[in-house]
Amino acid sequence: MTLAFASPVSPLHTPTLNPSASTEKTPSPDRAAESDDRLSPEALAKLDSQNQEEDTAGFTPEDIPPEDIPPEGIQSPEGEDEADVGQPDEQDFDDFDEELEARIIGRHGLQQLDLLLTTIEALNIKGNEAMIYALQQGAEPGQTPVSRVEFWKRRTTNPLRRTMRRSQMKKEEVMGMVELVCTMATGLYPLLHQLVSIGADQSLAEARWTFVSKRLQGLVQQRMNPRRAAIQKFADDDHAMAMAKQMVRALLFSAGPGGQQRLLASLQDGMRS
Repeated sequence: MTLAFASPVSPLHTPTLNPSASTEKTPSPDRAAESDDRLSPEALAKLDSQNQEEDTAGFTPEDIPPEDIPPEGIQSPEGEDEADVGQPDEQDFDDFDEELEARIIGRHGLQQLDLLLTTIEALNIKGNEAMIYALQQGAEPGQTPVSRVEFWKRRTTNPLRRTMRRSQMKKEEVMGMVELVCTMATGLYPLLHQLVSIGADQSLAEARWTFVSKRLQGLVQQRMNPRRAAIQKFADDDHAMAMAKQMVRALLFSAGPGGQQRLLASLQDGMRS
């Protein structure tokens, strides 16, 4: 009996597949791009609308993260009201004006002003009494004269003082102190002129400067905070002499007509705080 075997399939033989049963191949990205280019504008618009509907399908406002929700009262850039954006109210301007008034001179100006008054006391042994008398005589009718306590409070606004007040002087108080310095400098002008005169005897001029610098050094060390570096420098005689000469020249600069404007401008120089 002869058995019939099926003939083996040749390895080089590839069977023909049924085209109807073939699976659809995914086109390459390049071919997909070419097919999109061949679409008409109407077809592209229809395709975009379909994609948008698929993206927003099942979407609700509750799905927005809280951090992405803008605060109430903020409008979109298209409906933004320019009059309400970045415009300070009148209260802000009032506060700013009050701050400027309180800071007509800065910390450095307060230090210089009190040091000028101390220099006047060094030049005149009864300078403190003379200044209080000048303040009381300069009071306008109906205005309360400046007392000793009030004068002391104004001077303790100097941050270098042993006892200091953190409150700022008002504008009229600062102007009153500036006027006082100019008035006292005008009265001491002959003495100030003698100190800076070149034609004076050299030994006599040195004796005068030594007296003034020693007086100023003693008053500063007595009234100012010794822990401050600026006050510690006054322990040096050369530094005390240099500061005495600087203050005397400042008093000469403040004497005479227009002295108040010149002194106030020098106190406001830089407005260092």
